[in-house]
Amino acid sequence: MLGLKPVCQYTALAHGVPAVFVTADRHRLDLLRAITRDLGTVVAGDEDSVGAVNRAATKAALAACENLARALSTAGTEAVLVRSAIRNVLAGTALDHPPQPGNPYTRSILDELAAERHAEPIGGAA
Repeated sequence: MLGLKPVCQYTALAHGVPAVFVTADRHRLDLLRAITRDLGTVVAGDEDSVGAVNRAATKAALAACENLARALSTAGTEAVLVRSAIRNVLAGTALDHPPQPGNPYTRSILDELAAERHAEPIGGAA
């Protein structure tokens, strides 16, 4: 039996977003890479860590979605716009993370986040 655990959300994988797969089987890396070449990258590592990583990422994503939905709804934003903001803007931005350092829009938002947290700039230097 081959061990291969995906670090992914299955909807993203179904939409062609490349995933990382973790295996403890270092002897079959070439075979596993050949099997999954159209799906993403295979790395050798601790398969048992994948569940915790996926759960933490899912929790963070749902929290971000809930926070955005609450903030926009409280501001009186129509539900159709809230849904689009979550699916198209929030999810799209997450897919583009880390942002290109030359993107001035993203850079300005990262600087704004850093200022709100009273911290050093995040996401790389300006």
